[in-house]
Amino acid sequence: PILLTPLIDQALAHGGTIDRLTADGFAAFWNAPLDDGEHALHACEAGNGMTMVSARVTEELGQRNPGAPIVEIGIGIATGPVIAGGFGASGRMGYSVHGDAVTLAQTLQAMSHHYGPAIVVAEDTRTLAERGFAFLEIDTIAAGRQSPPVTIYAVMGGPVTKASPKFRALTVFHDHIFQAIRKQNWAMARELIAQCRRLSGARQQFYDLHLARIAFYEKHPPGADWDGAFRPVLE
Repeated sequence: PILLTPLIDQALAHGGTIDRLTADGFAAFWNAPLDDGEHALHACEAGNGMTMVSARVTEELGQRNPGAPIVEIGIGIATGPVIAGGFGASGRMGYSVHGDAVTLAQTLQAMSHHYGPAIVVAEDTRTLAERGFAFLEIDTIAAGRQSPPVTIYAVMGGPVTKASPKFRALTVFHDHIFQAIRKQNWAMARELIAQCRRLSGARQQFYDLHLARIAFYEKHPPGADWDGAFRPVLE
């Protein structure tokens, strides 16, 4: 409760509507019931605000109790068509949204701890909010063996970060890493990851994940028609 309430406040402050609420988290959505032409940008702003709140709460808890654990949150954001309206049964109705974008956002949130922690967004969200945030490609996933690939990104900061030479260098490295992975050039991908680890702002947990993926691919080759998506992580 000490963290959940200020996180919800961030979603509300940026125009979100609170949906499902659980013991350790919640869902929010934008662009319904009222139209919001900047819904993707506002969702990312809310996520960024939540990470700052989380850092502040961690600092406050550390000051009160030096042995207190670090508070980490996971955020997933996806954009797409959904069905919005009143849902429920037995006389209990609530305004909610349902659709593939909702499912994808839940999947990204569940996977977010593999990358950081991080604010993880799908490609459509990145496209709509790109003018306001620095996005770094971090993975390509798919829900099943026949499902289309989805490229996902981490929010790395705002316009200042986006314009910085360090971030641009990181994006170039990531472009080359994923090109090597899609071409199944595992040795090149390993070398690029080793170089990228030394860059400012590198998240070691993220690179550990992809080195483990490469080891998996070497033992289980994905085949000549592979589309670049890692599927076993979701199956």
